[in-house]
Amino acid sequence: MINQPKRQHYVPRCYLKEFATPDSINNKEPLIWIFPKDKRKGRIDKIKNVLFAKDLYTIDVGGKKDYSIEISLGNIEAEYTNVYRKKIKKRFPLSKRDHLVLCVFISALMQRTLRHKDSVERFLSEVIEKMEALDAAHNTKSKIVEDYKKLKVNSHKLNLFKIIPDITDVLRKMNIAFICAQNISSKYITCDDPCIMFNPDLQWQKFYGYGLAQKSIELSITLSPDTMAIFSWQNLKGYITTTNSRVEDHNRMIRSHAYKYYLLNNPKPKLIWFSKYPLSATFLTRVLRHKLNELIFRIKYLWKMRNY
Repeated sequence: MINQPKRQHYVPRCYLKEFATPDSINNKEPLIWIFPKDKRKGRIDKIKNVLFAKDLYTIDVGGKKDYSIEISLGNIEAEYTNVYRKKIKKRFPLSKRDHLVLCVFISALMQRTLRHKDSVERFLSEVIEKMEALDAAHNTKSKIVEDYKKLKVNSHKLNLFKIIPDITDVLRKMNIAFICAQNISSKYITCDDPCIMFNPDLQWQKFYGYGLAQKSIELSITLSPDTMAIFSWQNLKGYITTTNSRVEDHNRMIRSHAYKYYLLNNPKPKLIWFSKYPLSATFLTRVLRHKLNELIFRIKYLWKMRNY
């Protein structure tokens, strides 16, 4: 009988298992601590019981459920697990095929989350709402509205594998480094949207979004409490050791980036993860300088406009 995976994880179990509690990581049903994004109190649960939805990728074909997408995602996860355990975890160089497998896995992970699903469906809902308003204004009934409503039902599922090849091609061309939290006390955490894009050149503005083609972009994802992968166009490659402060600063970013939940292998989240800014004198000085420049610009603008 063909396996029918109705409980479908939007963050793979093979990925989450690396963040399981130390005493359960090798068990048949490993445990993990999960916390609401803005809370410091969470719960411990089996990994199979977190970050999933029923029939999330299941397609209805003529009244029958098709699990092809979930099965294909499972194949990608199996390939990634093999590369992580045999190469990345042991700090070995990746072959071209290993590198490709990692890129495909991350490409899928970027598209399969609930945040991405909700974003796509919210956009389509807005389009449908505007078209319905036009129909109401002109007393018409456009067929395209019904087409978009049907598209919305399966948009996230059907577009998943259409986009993966394009993202994979970009990631494959980027440099990759593995930042290792070894021989230090701080360890990485993860969340329900573990792929984080950050461009330091755009952090002070609100107009432009992040994109992989941007020169200064960084795509980071923690692969385990000891390892974070960073894709960039900078000359950053290989396995690189890090410090406690850098790990905690990235954990702060992960917690802030989470859609609904962040996860770790123990019940003790740190207060620093809830800070809006890094607790760095250099960075805080940059923030104050930026705020001061904004204030000066606003005062000058109001002064010039006083007679209009």
